[in-house]
Amino acid sequence: MIYLDNASTSFPKAPGVAEAVKRHIENCAGNSSRSSHSGTLDNDRILFETREKLSNLIGATDSSRIVFTSGATMALNTVIRSVMENGGKVLVSQCEHNSVMRPLNFLNRKKNIEIIRFKCDQYCRPSLDDFRCAVSMHPALVIVTAVSNVTGAVFPWHEMSELTHSNRSLFCLDASQAVGTLDLKDAASNVDFILASGHKGLLGPAGTGFLYVREGLEIEPLILGGTGSKSSEESQPEFMPDKMESGTQNLSGIAGLSAALDFIMKINISEIEKRIKILTGFALDGLHGINELEIKNFDSAHGIVSFIHRKIPVDEIVLAFDSAGIAVRGGLHCAPGAHKCIGTFPEGTVRMSFSYFTNEDEIGAAFEILKRFEREN
Repeated sequence: MIYLDNASTSFPKAPGVAEAVKRHIENCAGNSSRSSHSGTLDNDRILFETREKLSNLIGATDSSRIVFTSGATMALNTVIRSVMENGGKVLVSQCEHNSVMRPLNFLNRKKNIEIIRFKCDQYCRPSLDDFRCAVSMHPALVIVTAVSNVTGAVFPWHEMSELTHSNRSLFCLDASQAVGTLDLKDAASNVDFILASGHKGLLGPAGTGFLYVREGLEIEPLILGGTGSKSSEESQPEFMPDKMESGTQNLSGIAGLSAALDFIMKINISEIEKRIKILTGFALDGLHGINELEIKNFDSAHGIVSFIHRKIPVDEIVLAFDSAGIAVRGGLHCAPGAHKCIGTFPEGTVRMSFSYFTNEDEIGAAFEILKRFEREN
């Protein structure tokens, strides 16, 4: 199979990931923080070392501020439910994922929070002027994606964070489509929250993710329960990360994520970013040469290309790709607001997305399917 759906989840995973998961399942007895035998200590070490690696990736100085989650959705719900629990205003772009919008709309119904959306253009690129105006309304929380999961548009989150903090609001960066493929080394020093899943750009297993909470900032946990610490007390511990991590962690998944992080650090983020840029440019150049396609990306898109055919429905194109052994994603990509912005709602687009392991021949095979449509129509 030719896999061009890495914005959904990466494939293949980084070398060593499957082996690390298998090794953990077969050899690591015990649970973290639940005893003092060697199996427990091994698991404690895996958690600590993986926190340290994630901290290094985003420039955090205190790895205890890294909270393991099941993915970006859990991390976003944690931030949103805690910060917006008592109501108020929240600012987001028109192009956010449903993992942002559904929790916000739930709180809009239950807590009457006010959702403000700043404008984006036909490529999902945000309007800084509109953002500047909207953030002056002093929202309690600002949430933006680092990279659009529909068009690959890179958001100017540094500037947005500065504007947010100048208005004394909290800034949350959803780095799901950026971490592992873009340099985020200074992120922790510029944002209040940063979060991502472990199974996309980080090339790790599904069911892994993280949330970074800035030092000095306290939020409430989404889930409460056993942590293995302060077990004599029936109230939740107040120290990080235990405060935010009740229940047994996905230890085998985190072991795999640790192996993926080793690979990323070995290759170097700058090399991965360069490779993704080359692949995206190659894909856009090829698509622009095929008649009847409408490309929904700007030239600076990162890792993602979206398009429609003027005569052939999206689902028919996706089916043709699948019949040829090529995996892409069609539809709305869990981001209906983004598709309203780029004019492709409700049908959506065909999306191809790349990883460090994608090669030009694989993208070229997708071009051949589209050229066949061109000949037949």
